[in-house]
Amino acid sequence: MLVPDDFESKVLAPFGIIPGGPGTQQGWSNLKIRSIVIDAGHGGKDPGAQGHAGVKEKNIVFDVAKRVKGMLEEAGLKVIMTRDSDTFISLPQRTEITSKSNADLFVSIHANSNPVKKTQGIEVYYVRTSNHRDLQEDQRTANEKIFTKQLNLKYSPRLKGIISDMMYAHKTAESAPLAQRIVRESSSYVNAPNRGARTCRFFVVRNTLVPAVLIEIGYLTNRQEEAKLNTSTYRQKLAETISQSILKYASDS
Repeated sequence: MLVPDDFESKVLAPFGIIPGGPGTQQGWSNLKIRSIVIDAGHGGKDPGAQGHAGVKEKNIVFDVAKRVKGMLEEAGLKVIMTRDSDTFISLPQRTEITSKSNADLFVSIHANSNPVKKTQGIEVYYVRTSNHRDLQEDQRTANEKIFTKQLNLKYSPRLKGIISDMMYAHKTAESAPLAQRIVRESSSYVNAPNRGARTCRFFVVRNTLVPAVLIEIGYLTNRQEEAKLNTSTYRQKLAETISQSILKYASDS
């Protein structure tokens, strides 16, 4: 037999609605996700983008990520942070953390830069590619092995094909509407330009097995946007709207 009898409960069940599970607090019920990885971009020796006034991306996104974590936990979700302090975490490590945690969703938070200083606004990225090589990438294969090992399934080429196809189809189908919701609702809530939901091939987005988005919360190279991102009030508003968008997505059947 190719897969055990509990394959459906172990592998397929996480993709469905979880009645009466996490998310029953504060009016959130029947959420289709139970746990989420929040990835604060950069950190440690990697400061990320830096604004004219010296504001560093790694600090801004970490603060927003912590606020999002608190709000999602209040709603009943389990939240895993790829970094809990100002430390450097490699891109492969970030995807491995996601696989080892059995998370249902991956959200990476970043701030942007552009040589055109007037550029500003929020954009959200997701993966959608017909390139079959992406499914055979070394890091993705490593994450699939982590996934099957945790489920006590014997890894084989045939099983790899089943898991790859199933998870990639789920990933691409779910990531786009989540990205569109976040950019639409966030830009409206904080009154920032909506730069749209865009496809990408960013390492952490394409090599995570679960639905994944990368949020660019603003441009540090724009003086006005840098000043806003440097305020606690604005970061709180960003965290609120990102959290609400995730919870609304999670409650959609």
